[in-house]
Amino acid sequence: MIITIARECGSSGFEIGQKLAEKFGIEFYDKTKLVEEMKKRGNYNEHRDFFEETPMNSFLYGIAMGNGDSTIQTRTFDMIREMVQGKDFVMIGRCSNYIFRDLPDTTRVFIHADREKRIEKVKNAEGYSKLKAKAYVEKTDEKRAAFHEYCTEEKWGEAKHYDLCLNAGVTGVENAVEIITDFIQRRTY
Repeated sequence: MIITIARECGSSGFEIGQKLAEKFGIEFYDKTKLVEEMKKRGNYNEHRDFFEETPMNSFLYGIAMGNGDSTIQTRTFDMIREMVQGKDFVMIGRCSNYIFRDLPDTTRVFIHADREKRIEKVKNAEGYSKLKAKAYVEKTDEKRAAFHEYCTEEKWGEAKHYDLCLNAGVTGVENAVEIITDFIQRRTY
């Protein structure tokens, strides 16, 4: 079982992903855990720009790394697949809906919510002013969208790239977890 969660900033996608992993008793991979795993393998520096969501000129990088025409994204995607091979897991972000799109046991979820609700959530969680929370939400979403498109040539958040799109601002976290669970149990592969 593979569950990928892409999410708008402040939509509770991270929390939903954690709760799904707990519910199913499976691994939970976020940026921190993936970076930890890469560092253990000794190849984090090679993939740092991917984990920091920094677009780069992959052609020039590939030449510099001596990888011929292989892009760093492809190498990073392969490394992530290798890291989790044979495991059941939930993965947050990191283009995971794209990385695992061809595996039949993958459920790709996009979590969104009303912009004002997301701003309010970030404001309360981080202690930001409303203006600072708004700027943070907008900047984070722009960065995620640009990076996802750069790495995958897909539009981030576009429904056709996910199996389920869910407005957690309407459902709340617990109901979102139940809806996703029900979807997984009812889907036909």
